Order: sequence, then C-alpha cells, then structure tokens
Amino acid sequence: MIPGNAVNGEKCYRNGTASFGGPYTRWGTLPTPALAYLTKQLGVDAGIMVRTSHNPPELMGLKLFRPDGIVYNREQEKDIEQMYFSRDFRTDPGSIRHAFELQKSYFDCIQQIPGANIFSKRFRVVIDPGNGVASKYASELFSNLGLEVFPVNDTPYGSFPGRSPEPREDTLLGTYELFKKNRTNLAISFDGDADRVVSIDKDGFIDFDEAIIFIASFAVKSSGKNRATATVEMGRLIELGLQSLGVKIARGTVGEMPVACLTRSIDGAIGVEPIGVYIMPEAGLYPNSFLAALTLLKNVEDISEGPDFFSDIPKLHSRQTKIPCSNETKFTIMQKVIDNASTFGSGVLNMIDGLRLWRFVVAN
Repeated sequence: MIPGNAVNGEKCYRNGTASFGGPYTRWGTLPTPALAYLTKQLGVDAGIMVRTSHNPPELMGLKLFRPDGIVYNREQEKDIEQMYFSRDFRTDPGSIRHAFELQKSYFDCIQQIPGANIFSKRFRVVIDPGNGVASKYASELFSNLGLEVFPVNDTPYGSFPGRSPEPREDTLLGTYELFKKNRTNLAISFDGDADRVVSIDKDGFIDFDEAIIFIASFAVKSSGKNRATATVEMGRLIELGLQSLGVKIARGTVGEMPVACLTRSIDGAIGVEPIGVYIMPEAGLYPNSFLAALTLLKNVEDISEGPDFFSDIPKLHSRQTKIPCSNETKFTIMQKVIDNASTFGSGVLNMIDGLRLWRFVVAN
C-alpha cells in the first residue's frame, strides 16, 4: 500500500454508537498538509490519512483531522480505538466517490499566501520526498513557483526503496551527494507523509533547532506577532535566537495537536516541534512542510547567509539518550528525580509533560 491515501467521511452518533457509513470521498494519494487543508476548506466532518509517517512500512496507521483542520487529540483517538475493539458501532454500506482533481487545490492555497508565491530568483533546489506521498507533488509545486528542481526519490513507493522515510542526517547522505554534484542552493527533504521537512546546505544537514529559528524569525517578521509556540522538549536556542525580535515562547506538551491548539490560543506567529514540524497559522493549524520550506527559500538572498544569522547566538549542544523504563516504574522513577532535583544545582523544574530540569550555566 502506498501511504497517504486520504478519504473524508461523515461521522454520526446514535444512542452512543458511532456510525461510519459514508458518504465518503477518496482524494487519492496526497501529502498530509493537503489533506488537512481540504478537510477544513470543504467543510467535511473528518479527514482520514492512511500512512506510516516517518516509520517503516509495516507500521501503517491512521491520522485523523477534525473539521477545523487540527489533528485528533489522544482522547478522541482512544474513543475510536475503543469503538473499534469493542465493535460498538454500526456500519452502513455508505457511498464512495473519487475526487482526485482536488489534490491540486492545495497548490492554489500555497500560491495565494503573500511571500510564498512565485520566485524572482532562480534557486536550484534538490527535492527529496523519500518515495513518500510528496513524490511528484512537491517537485511540481516548487517548479511552478519558479525554482529549478532536481528531484531524487521522487516516485511514490510504499516500501521506501530510496532511503528511510525519516529524514535525518544519517539517512540523507545520498541526498547531500546529489546536492553537491548539481551545485544547488539547498536540498529539501520530507518524511513519508510530508508533515515534516528538513534542509541541507553546503555545510551539510541543517540542525533542527537552527532551521526552526531561521524559519520562525521570518514568520514573526511577516506576521507582526511576537509570540511563538514550542514543546517542552525543545532546547533553549529558540529563546536565544528570537530574543532580539522580542519574541515570547509559550511551551506546551509534546505533540502536533497540543502545539496547534496552544498556537491558536496565544495567537502565535508559528508553532514548532524539534523534528521538522512547522504549524503556520496563516495557512492553517496543521503541519505545513511546504510553506515552511518556501518561507526559508523566499526570505534569503543567499543560503550561505545562514551562518551569519547565528553568529551572535551562543553555541549550544544537545544529546538525546533513551533509557529503558517500564510503564509500571516510570512514575516512581520520575518522583525520585523530582525529590533529588536540587542535586543538579539551581534551575527550573518543568513538569508540563514528563520532567525537564532547566539549569542555566554560563561559561567563562
């Protein structure tokens, strides 16, 4: 199965029982941002994406969007899981129609956003959808906007033969080689369902946090808003990188849905997750990988100016390590960490989502 087949359906509740009997419209294979956009734009009751996202093909799953274009929260997902496993629902034959022609309507949405449409400079860009749902789609969009595109892994194929569907520094070595070979300005890479985006320049993989600050700074300037949203897991570079613009960062729980809702509640310029997720409210409260990439390209005269942008920001380092911990013991262990937090010195203990100890150290 090719990930990214999208449908929308009418959902009804009768005497506490869910009915999923149509009408349904199949939109075919398209990126997640396009599904979220169409779900809201067409006023349907739900948008359903069959996808693996950044995971291997055997981990197929569903991603569901509400009528406002925001992804379902965990409680809504649990409700559906409970209905499914308990068989507490009624099914009707329903009806299915095809509307593959609507795939291109997302193109129009992007092209109508001020600052994202039609390039005056002829950037040479590698586009790497990783054989996911952005294949052909992204190349056509970027070409239509005036960019010279060099596609790689640009055929949709559910087993992801070109590379891992998760775009990371270690999975994009081939993309970097193509970037150097063709002397392009930038390489843009997507995950399997295209809700994440990362970039490569002449120095290699652009760190997640640095790319976020670069894009967020332009979103702040263009919107005139001085608020942005991030998750508690993201490092302090976002505060340091945006402080000259007077931006206040609101932090919330990990996940696309909390970021979207927090961004809406504070009227933020942008909401981000440190995995290449960008929620751009001007287009909608969903991950908009295409608009994020275009925002980056549109606002720099020369990609090489990136290092100058970070010259006044302290160099920070981070390391992520996974420690096995069973669900039965994790709360006991977390409480022990809380009780002994002072051992690590003065700082701020954040318990919004798990635990985080913020300790500020100034090097001599």
